Amino acid sequence: MSENFLSMFEKLKSIHPELTEFDIHKFVKDFESQLQAADRGALPAWALIPYSPYESWDSATSWLGGLPKAPRDTIWPRDSDGTPQHFFAQIDLASLKPEPQTGRRPPGLPPEGVLLVFIGESYTCSVVSASDMTDAVSLAPPDDLPPVSSQGYLSNDSTFPRWPVTPIAYLDSTGGRPAFLPDPFANPEDWIVNCGIAALEADQVAKAIEWELKRISYLLASSNPDPNFNSEYDLYFEYMNANAPGILQEIYRWRDYMRSCDPLDRVERGDLAKIFKQREKLINRESNIINSELKGDHQKLIENLQELNAKKLGKQLKRYVSSFSKENIDQVQIEYQPLVAMYIKDWRGHRLFGLEPPPEYNHEDLRGHDCFLTVSYDRYLNTMTEHTYGTSIWCCRERMAAGQFGDGQVLRHSNG
Repeated sequence: MSENFLSMFEKLKSIHPELTEFDIHKFVKDFESQLQAADRGALPAWALIPYSPYESWDSATSWLGGLPKAPRDTIWPRDSDGTPQHFFAQIDLASLKPEPQTGRRPPGLPPEGVLLVFIGESYTCSVVSASDMTDAVSLAPPDDLPPVSSQGYLSNDSTFPRWPVTPIAYLDSTGGRPAFLPDPFANPEDWIVNCGIAALEADQVAKAIEWELKRISYLLASSNPDPNFNSEYDLYFEYMNANAPGILQEIYRWRDYMRSCDPLDRVERGDLAKIFKQREKLINRESNIINSELKGDHQKLIENLQELNAKKLGKQLKRYVSSFSKENIDQVQIEYQPLVAMYIKDWRGHRLFGLEPPPEYNHEDLRGHDCFLTVSYDRYLNTMTEHTYGTSIWCCRERMAAGQFGDGQVLRHSNG
């Protein structure tokens, strides 16, 4: 098909010379990669779900980041220029249960042993047998291991933070959130589970409404109003000034009532639904920039908790870097810990195999390849970069089935 298409395009260029600037070969390659991905339908995958920071990690046998546990004589892999690679993942192969619908196991991997993954300019995947793991130890990194920032990550540490994961098998048909793991933050009643969280969240939305009313007041009083304002904005300002103060008072009363309760007491779902019903009256108005807070913004609440945690630790919260770690996360007040645990244990985009969509702005040739491992942008793993949203390893489909995981590609998922 591609040869016929290219031939037709060459004829078309003779009629329309301006098409000479169009990279038709890249277009065909990208189209065929997308077509192949679509033709795959659904593939078995293993979601890598992080442990809660409030549960014991002692028995963990699979993790992302940290250091590998392997036989003493294991040689730390290096790139072709001699630079040590960074340890990325250790997966207990016995924990990879068959996918329930198809009964299929991970292609090319034995039922027991350990999978070790390192990344650099290239990558290394190795399988250690169960018998060789009997004398395994935690390997010390090489003295010349560079910081992970050498790969573009926004951390100057030489290793990624260790975070245990539980592999859970499912049939992946979209490349996105697994069906078995619905969004726990879709409804505020599901994550505002106690009076402490309710009070903190109410204070957050109250401050957002206060800020919006001040902004409106400033704009109305400005001698140089924004020329983009029109009658729709005027109606919005009028509506907010007429309705927001009364709703704000109701939120104050709710917040103060929640503060008067034991912070660990459960919130009555019906009472919570009533206050959100009032807040909905301010949603979807023209140019309302606080809609997320009105609907219940768990992400911003987590960010506020990280700032509070950083202050307790006497540190300044750095952009892209979490103040939460296994060592200090107990600093978070106990009433907020269910929210933090729910957030961390949610789907974070980490996965073995599955139907990873080819990154839109990448140009690698992925024909005949499937995704082997995806680790997404995650501040708890220090896998954040300025211009990408994840890292994946792709291998030749036929070679993977034969247990050969070398000669693939490391993709840094470009934001464009």
